[in-house]
Amino acid sequence: VISVDRTMGQRLGLRVDKEDGEVFILEVQPGLVQEWNEANPDCQVRVGDVLLEVNGQSGDTRTLMELCKSCQPLEMKLRREPPEPESPEKVKAQEVNKADFREALEKRDEHKAEDKVEETSVGGDQVQAAAASSQALEKLQLPKVPEPSESSAASCGPLRRQQREHRREEAPSSSEKYRCRRDEPKALVLEDPVVGATFADPRFRQQKLGIIAFSRLDPDLCPLSQLCRAQVLSNAFDLGRAGLVLAAPCSRSSSRFRNAEAAYQATWNWPLSGLFQELGPVAAIRKVQRFGTYRDQTRGGFVNSWRAMRAVLEAKFAPNSAVAAVLLKSGDAFLLDTGEALQSDPPLEDMPENWIGLLLMIVRDKLSKSTAWTEYIQNVCDLENGKGSKASLTWQADVQAAKAAIQNQSSLKLADMDAV
Repeated sequence: VISVDRTMGQRLGLRVDKEDGEVFILEVQPGLVQEWNEANPDCQVRVGDVLLEVNGQSGDTRTLMELCKSCQPLEMKLRREPPEPESPEKVKAQEVNKADFREALEKRDEHKAEDKVEETSVGGDQVQAAAASSQALEKLQLPKVPEPSESSAASCGPLRRQQREHRREEAPSSSEKYRCRRDEPKALVLEDPVVGATFADPRFRQQKLGIIAFSRLDPDLCPLSQLCRAQVLSNAFDLGRAGLVLAAPCSRSSSRFRNAEAAYQATWNWPLSGLFQELGPVAAIRKVQRFGTYRDQTRGGFVNSWRAMRAVLEAKFAPNSAVAAVLLKSGDAFLLDTGEALQSDPPLEDMPENWIGLLLMIVRDKLSKSTAWTEYIQNVCDLENGKGSKASLTWQADVQAAKAAIQNQSSLKLADMDAV
């Protein structure tokens, strides 16, 4: 239970998700709750907490949100989900390292090669070889690894147990939480983005440049994203069933997703990408957290997080698509992500600030066959891994200037919008 005084209408500073009928805390931003956390380190509000009551009243998400917006002292009761104890089998599965995984795949390829050689024989030998290969493949689970040798079984056993556990865990049920609706997708509602403010162009200091703000995870709750009509730029924007098709370098097949965040999180364990296809952004993040230490540091063959996110955004804004047309209508504007970094992201010291905004501007340049921003960005960071250069300090100052400009210039418009 926490107590804050909102009689003067100050911001609580909470970014929330209401997808499953509960008010789930996504982020604590500057505001009254952050001040409470600093003053009460033993009773802090954290990401993952669920809001239950406000001033002794409970109800649906709309009721709780309305109570949070009221200008009065607020006593808020929250629930913290305890971490699930890990079974010995799951702990053992998490100990499977990347070398074991690659060894299993190599042995699978060797087994396929042997089957191909056997199939070149004639008569009964060919039929028997094909039948044996078919029976062996039927017994295998993703990834398909042969089972003849003891070393192969030893290296793949924990991985298979983990996959079976995740499949049981993700079995569809009527009460399953955080999963996108499975009804037929409706026509996408797309708006042309508008400039929310202006500031000095980082490339040409004497000129003014428009700013379009968006939020990575909560486009419908972020006032700046709504003001700029930039919901489509968010990784959480629902593209409909199979609206995003992504192929990873480590696999010949592709997977389909409803939103960009689910596709990006799936690169942490691409053999299990099918489990992410219908997940919303929050559910995808939680699933990666449940993987524990068992994550593919090569990001499905994309090598690093920067290239994985770039591939996801290029797949989302595919040429000649409706969402690509909306991105192009942002013109030359500065695209500003107002959200915070996630725990699963690379360390901030390795990535430039507003890195998703940077990638969106690179993708926009590629669509428009322009280098208006790409030439400038390559002086800010390495285009292959996103690591900042000496100019990144100047870039950080520019991002902060853009945030200050859109907050100040949009304050009157934001005052008329609902914000917690």
